Amino acid sequence: MSNYIFDVDGTLLDSYGGILESVMDVIKLNNYNMNSKDALDFILKYAVFDLFYKIEKETNIPFDKVLEEYKKSRLRTQDNYAIMPNCKKMLNELKNNGAKLFIFTHKGEAINHIVENDFKGIFIDVIHAFGHDFKRKPSSYSIDYLVNKYDLDRDDTYYVGDRPIDIECAYNSNIKSIFYNEKNIGLKYKPTYRINDLIEIVDIEKK
Repeated sequence: MSNYIFDVDGTLLDSYGGILESVMDVIKLNNYNMNSKDALDFILKYAVFDLFYKIEKETNIPFDKVLEEYKKSRLRTQDNYAIMPNCKKMLNELKNNGAKLFIFTHKGEAINHIVENDFKGIFIDVIHAFGHDFKRKPSSYSIDYLVNKYDLDRDDTYYVGDRPIDIECAYNSNIKSIFYNEKNIGLKYKPTYRINDLIEIVDIEKK
């Protein structure tokens, strides 16, 4: 059976509403000139951290200050999410068929609460780069950690994500990729599979 490593925001969870709300809190606090559409487009193409580095570069407002403001806001917006359609059905079918399931995400400590409450008993391990020693995507560091710790076959391991950075991470890790995004977003590397519904992963597993 295959191994699946999942991103969280935009993949397992419809959570960009809460993320964008907190990003806009930071933008307004610092009088940065960016509207919500452009902010969302940026974080979908890159990452929230990249936006904060951009703000620092253009305004000299320290990254750490902006990050702390964001983390404070996320305490308020963290529960603004919904589980993606067919997510639990897909995960349970994969697990029941013997697949090994993992998470690698940039999400903060809240991921532990979400896994315990919404995905209890499903995932083998959760790696979250936010505030930890694990290098952030698209570095292969965290994927390599999981591969080595659990002796995973790279030829039978998939990273599932909704952003170009996820596909780049899979490429750098020399594993397969599943791109969960119906939008025509430009990708640096071609994903192994492209899906519009998470349940399609069950069909991929059967191939």
